[in-house]
Amino acid sequence: MYIYLHIDVTMCLLAIVEILRITLLIIEMQKTLVRPIAKELTSALALE
Repeated sequence: MYIYLHIDVTMCLLAIVEILRITLLIIEMQKTLVRPIAKELTSALALE
């Protein structure tokens, strides 16, 4: 009976880790996409 509890807890922990990994990937992708856009905006505003 306890083995099923351990398996369930393990699967929940793995799911949480996977969600955190995906979240970190999204954050890193946004950083790489937003930086060039922000540089373009600041340089355009500086020229005006």
